[in-house]
Amino acid sequence: MRQPTILIVDSYHGSRRALGDLLRESGYPVFEAPNGVDGLRLAREIVPALVLVALWPFFSSSVQMVERLRESPRTERTDVLVLTSAVSTQHRNRALAAGCAGFLEKPCDADGVLAEVRRITGPKVGGEKTAPRSPRPGAAPLAMPLASSMRRAADSQYRGVVDAR
Repeated sequence: MRQPTILIVDSYHGSRRALGDLLRESGYPVFEAPNGVDGLRLAREIVPALVLVALWPFFSSSVQMVERLRESPRTERTDVLVLTSAVSTQHRNRALAAGCAGFLEKPCDADGVLAEVRRITGPKVGGEKTAPRSPRPGAAPLAMPLASSMRRAADSQYRGVVDAR
């Protein structure tokens, strides 16, 4: 079974590379963009199933990119997963209000990222996604802070880990 296409939008090359490597090794076709303008253009061209977007350091322009995705008939149903180290209630609420399907706090471990990607892009029943499942007891379905002990990404050349900026 072919995995859904994923677009990564992150200004930090190391994070894009780490996520891209992780997702490609898991069988996902991956495209990358260094900013929201390029990400929006590429999303409209390839129409991915999921866009992973880093909301920091350019929070407002990142959220605007998500809002523009929702305005386009080609991308209005594209799911968006937020990756950020800016974890205020205000940021989370604005991102979710813009139409994001999930929210991950950086640093993220590889298993957590893959679990959230699978939750969002997972099996559909009658054209609708199955109900979100919490990846671990007590975790909110749309917010999954992950272990900060994974900061060793720079020492391991970002292999399977997305580190905080």
